[in-house]
Amino acid sequence: GSIKKTQRTAAVAAQAVVFGPGIGPGPGPRPVLETLLATPLPLVLDADGLRLLATTPAGLPRPAPTVLTPHPGEMRAL
Repeated sequence: GSIKKTQRTAAVAAQAVVFGPGIGPGPGPRPVLETLLATPLPLVLDADGLRLLATTPAGLPRPAPTVLTPHPGEMRAL
């Protein structure tokens, strides 16, 4: 729907994306992460983005540069 269109539009205008800080737990952000994982944009994943990635099948590897910034607890989840 319109959310996916907005995500695609934002991704086209961006040179890189940071995803995770402030998104909170829960399944709501999953479609956003899946869309970002499918883009050719460099992606930095932090905080709840890493927790969500840990439960996303086939999230990595991806063809674009990807930076993970886990603290020890997030690393255990990955």
